[in-house]
Amino acid sequence: MNTSRRGLGRGLDALLQSTETPVAIDAPEIAPATTEPDAQSADPAAAPDSGPRLLPVSAIQPNPYQPRHVFDEVALSELTASIQAHGLIQPLLVTPDGQGFRLIAGERRWQAAQRAGLEQVPVVVREATPQQMLALAIIENVQRADLDPIEAATGYRRLMDEFDMTQTQVARLVGKSRVALANTVRLLGLGEDLQRLVSAGHLSEGHARALLPIADLDEQRRLAREAIAGGWTVRRIEAAVRAITQPGRKATPAVAAGSGAGSAAAELDPDTRAAVDALEAKLGTRVEIRRRGAGGQLVLHFYSEEELSALYDRLVARPR
Repeated sequence: MNTSRRGLGRGLDALLQSTETPVAIDAPEIAPATTEPDAQSADPAAAPDSGPRLLPVSAIQPNPYQPRHVFDEVALSELTASIQAHGLIQPLLVTPDGQGFRLIAGERRWQAAQRAGLEQVPVVVREATPQQMLALAIIENVQRADLDPIEAATGYRRLMDEFDMTQTQVARLVGKSRVALANTVRLLGLGEDLQRLVSAGHLSEGHARALLPIADLDEQRRLAREAIAGGWTVRRIEAAVRAITQPGRKATPAVAAGSGAGSAAAELDPDTRAAVDALEAKLGTRVEIRRRGAGGQLVLHFYSEEELSALYDRLVARPR
């Protein structure tokens, strides 16, 4: 986790192209400024990168590229109470914009500061392009695991579409593997109803991706609801999807086990069945455990080069 955060921190520095050490988004908190701002504090023309200073809350506008649309109300209320008691400790990151400033990072803190009734907040001023503003907003949320999969996918897609970036460039920018990023972006191929289910946490990324081969959105929606109601594994969804998209294909014993047919695989003991389910949930793909005496085989299925690369990243590649 720390390695990933340090990598993302270096990404912030590179994005802002600063010759000074920036205040990282997850940097240790600093003491709030207690002096009154001078006449130049709210001047957008004042030199950026001059360290934390105070700005009127009213001089700051929201980041139009903020990828996060839903904020946890309980967490926001707790942050508001903390700011009321102790002030805003960590400065916001802003960029000059016309006669005022535009927020780059710190959306939750900015909202909570307004709720807390603060008239001024500490900020660090940096020059930033629209591309940097979007990337920094995504990185801030990725560092804190605040984005749901659909919000992350939408943010990545915006970087690619609006700034003509490749998946590899975006992955490097936000500190993700290309395969992991590609798998997240694939979720945008789901219907809007299913995207909402993923955002709400009712459908995992692995379960949702298993539904992508179904082109009919009504059928996709029906199968998703059935899977949620029945607590299906990824393997069970894949079997149902194959039955729809490849109706002439003969089911394998592992598929029959998922559908409840009588077979050797269907007679797995509860501990082995639980192990299969846990592995599928962890790896996001179909898993088989084939018993042979005291030993056996553990089989991991993949259906594209991207899925194979994703499995490799999970099982072998070093943490980023």
